[in-house]
Amino acid sequence: MKAGRACIVLAATIGFASLGAPASEAAWTPAVSAKLTMTIPEAAPIWGSEPIAYRAPAIEFGATESGPAGVTTVSVRVHRGHAWSLRFSAPEGERLEVGEYTHALGLNDALHPGLDVSGEGRGCDNSTGSFTVHEVEYGQRDYVERFRATFAFSCQPGEPNLHGEVDLAARPAPKALAIEIGYRSGRIVERVDGARVELRGTVTCTQPVGALVRAEVVLESGPRSVGEVEVARCSGKPQPWKITSDPSESFVDGEAPLATIIAQATDQTYKEGPGESPILVEEVLREVEVEPLQRPDSARPPGTGVGEGAPQSSSVTIEVAYESGQIVQNVAGTPYAELRGTLRCSRPVRADVQAFVRTWTGYESPGGIEVDCAATRKPWLIETGLSSDLGVAEGPSPGRIEARAFDASTTDATGAHPTLAEQTLEVEVEPIPGPEAPSAWSVELFVLLAAAFVALAGWSLLIGRWARARRQARST
Repeated sequence: MKAGRACIVLAATIGFASLGAPASEAAWTPAVSAKLTMTIPEAAPIWGSEPIAYRAPAIEFGATESGPAGVTTVSVRVHRGHAWSLRFSAPEGERLEVGEYTHALGLNDALHPGLDVSGEGRGCDNSTGSFTVHEVEYGQRDYVERFRATFAFSCQPGEPNLHGEVDLAARPAPKALAIEIGYRSGRIVERVDGARVELRGTVTCTQPVGALVRAEVVLESGPRSVGEVEVARCSGKPQPWKITSDPSESFVDGEAPLATIIAQATDQTYKEGPGESPILVEEVLREVEVEPLQRPDSARPPGTGVGEGAPQSSSVTIEVAYESGQIVQNVAGTPYAELRGTLRCSRPVRADVQAFVRTWTGYESPGGIEVDCAATRKPWLIETGLSSDLGVAEGPSPGRIEARAFDASTTDATGAHPTLAEQTLEVEVEPIPGPEAPSAWSVELFVLLAAAFVALAGWSLLIGRWARARRQARST
């Protein structure tokens, strides 16, 4: 699996920032524990006169990665009513590891480490110092889980040093996104409008994300893109995908190309750098075999071809039935359509069932599935692509079901293409279910309760009047 340079944010006290950027640009997130202490010399009044000590949750820290070496800088800051910032850097191009770093400047370069301290409106332009990293632990993608260092810092060479210690611990590194491609089959097939490459497989992701799967094949004439498909709900369960190329005349009978399949998704936990997009994770499956093109004429023995007097067997017939359709929502609230039905063919054949649901804008949200069709009815379920426009309709949305199968045992009138069997249905898809209307018995119960309440109120009024009349009679 390939992944770009990564950074992640951590802290609770502690944060772990983005790559290649100063701490002021970092993003910070709480972690487990943190402690910062500084002792100020009497001869350095710029820092005040009292010792400085902070603990969680007022402290955060961040890691900055630069180049292939990995983490170069760990930055620390104090917030929540205070403003202190510290930065510990290895020399440029080196990884920050356990050890002593001397002759540090305010900003590191190729020959010097870097150490900078500022706070409460105070800072230095010509600082020097040194620091010792006692502990540093890295998790996945250089996520900093532990950092402890002591340091000595001076605003000017020869001035007394400000001494301090920082001790930080973060939660364990979150699990990074990983992608796995499963390859099921690939073939070049003859269609009415030309030959196409069809590839099928699965994709699995360790995080619930959207994934893009694309493919290309290498022919004798050179590489050729097959296409791409979006898998809207990639997760820990293998999700099927299918890629079909545009028709082409460049496919040669018997040529068995190799395919390369690439799956990409963005890791929502780790980022490329401060303010940048989530890191792109890529998995590549190389040189998978694709079944070569076998046109019917090339596969038929001499003397049995079209135009040679050979009898043609009856072509396959296809029958698709629609049972139900409903627009539903995923966990994020984005609508898509689910359509169900059955399919039957007069002979065993591989069939495609495509569904299209029209939105109020005129866009047709597509979805499809392949079915091993036979004489017995096979159920099918199609989920269309995500579209917020699907959730607008108050009534049923118009849809269309297209089923087709190519019969390689017979050819069309030209003798060059397999016979196509197809059927189209116009259907209606129900809208997103609204709140349930009250049932008849609940309405009747409400009416009875309301009548009883009115009757009780009437009796209470009568009894009250009768009681007042009796009191008045007694008083007179």
